[in-house]
Amino acid sequence: MKRRSGLRHAAAGQDVVLPLQEIRCPAQTPASATAKRSITRLNHRSHWRRAGASAVELAISLPVLLMLSLGGVDIGRAYTTRSAVTNAARVGAEQGATHRLTNLTMSTWEDRIQDAILEELQDTPQLDLSRINIDIDPVREADGRLRVVVSVTAAFQTIVRWPGFPRPLSIEHTVSVEEHR
Repeated sequence: MKRRSGLRHAAAGQDVVLPLQEIRCPAQTPASATAKRSITRLNHRSHWRRAGASAVELAISLPVLLMLSLGGVDIGRAYTTRSAVTNAARVGAEQGATHRLTNLTMSTWEDRIQDAILEELQDTPQLDLSRINIDIDPVREADGRLRVVVSVTAAFQTIVRWPGFPRPLSIEHTVSVEEHR
């Protein structure tokens, strides 16, 4: 038996091939074609409703996500600045503790400490080195040993003016180191 395109139907043990033109699908009837067009219109309207809902969701969530992102960036920058100020105070105190201080070398000694602090802070991009406050206090202990107290204060500017936070934000760290003998 020669095969033709179409459906095969088994009836009484014989293969009967029906041409595709003779088989009518329910979707091809005139009544269902109208229903199909109305479903297409409903899907089209539903698509625009979903797109509108997505736009509203974006309009609500975008400012929140933006504020969270900027807050994270500001916190990261503040932490980096705090670490840099802490390291600079430590470097300055170590510089003072490892070099002898006499009445004749007081100004040179303080200049070396300030230079060491500023050199430590120069690679911190969010700091203005002209606005760094350095306080060096040499204290003689009762046993005659020198204690070097170095305090470094930096003004930090946030990207956003956050309510409740001062602008500029003052970041300060103090380190005290005994003189090495």
